[in-house]
Amino acid sequence: MFKWFRSKKSSPDNNNTHKPSINPKASETASPGKPPDNVINRTNQISWNDWNKPANGTIYFQNLGLSGVTYNNPDGVSRQEILARMQRWEALDLVREPNNPHDANAVAVLGGMGQIGYIEKAFCWQIAPMMDAGWSVLSKLSALYGGDGKSFGGKVEAHLSPPEGAITIRSKIVGISGKNEDGDPRSEIAEEAQVGDLVDLSLGGGLETDAQHVYVDLAHGANFGRLDKKNASIFAPLLENGYSCIASVEETGLDDQDKPMVVITATAWKAR
Repeated sequence: MFKWFRSKKSSPDNNNTHKPSINPKASETASPGKPPDNVINRTNQISWNDWNKPANGTIYFQNLGLSGVTYNNPDGVSRQEILARMQRWEALDLVREPNNPHDANAVAVLGGMGQIGYIEKAFCWQIAPMMDAGWSVLSKLSALYGGDGKSFGGKVEAHLSPPEGAITIRSKIVGISGKNEDGDPRSEIAEEAQVGDLVDLSLGGGLETDAQHVYVDLAHGANFGRLDKKNASIFAPLLENGYSCIASVEETGLDDQDKPMVVITATAWKAR
């Protein structure tokens, strides 16, 4: 399972506004390809502020793998030839291909010289629905490797910012005590949580009142607490009304009684 990190990452200073390119529909062939007509390195196309000071609720995807890097594009240009001419931290465009016959969640990756591949399928199941729901995307080539007889490849870092009207909260997790319904100590599960970990939110009836509780589980389904009362009152109606939601761990540590402390950030939006 990949992680969503909220910490800032280092990259070269950039000064220009990001302008996405238009993607021709990609079709892959395995025959030898040609190099691109021109070398275009988009190292200054995303401003420093846009990359390092994004909108509230932005989700960071790090180290997204690339697939299909050894194929050619429809114009005959080799993706390997493109990658060989690219630089780390270049701006990329992520383009949805909902009609892709191999994967309805396919996300194509383009640089200034053309398509270099696809986001690996294991990561697309989460990114694609967010893009379809109107989340805006900034992305860069965070790693580049290969050469000396080895195929070129790379990793992608993507920042997805919530669509207009989305609601973002930051909540300390309460109820990290006792055991959950599976009999597991919540405090031990909370100690497993790391910054960036995916968490699931689910509704449940309040124990002492009629108020809804919003329970928080790690990705493997282990409950370790719930949202505080204020944030539960905001999020419970959204979940009841079919809003989509994404949440991750923002902070971990010990409280003043040396007990596990976890803070999460969650964003909810109305699906299109």
